[in-house]
Amino acid sequence: MVAVRLENNFNIKEGQDFIIRDLPKSVEELRQYPPFEFQNWAVNAVGGIPSRMMVRDGGIDGKVYPVELERGRVEGIDLFGD
Repeated sequence: MVAVRLENNFNIKEGQDFIIRDLPKSVEELRQYPPFEFQNWAVNAVGGIPSRMMVRDGGIDGKVYPVELERGRVEGIDLFGD
């Protein structure tokens, strides 16, 4: 997955030039994750914050916040206005 793309696109080798940590290497490994551990992995993978509530509805729960654009950014004012 990720390692193959890095090797193909940038000619760098896993274990020699980089190490992938905390990521499953295959779909089979992902399928072995318990449901809430998979939820945490999936939400973290897109830069979100996993939900603390454990709801067995089969969904993947968490929050992802938009990133500020650097252009037009005012010093001292963040995404939420403070």
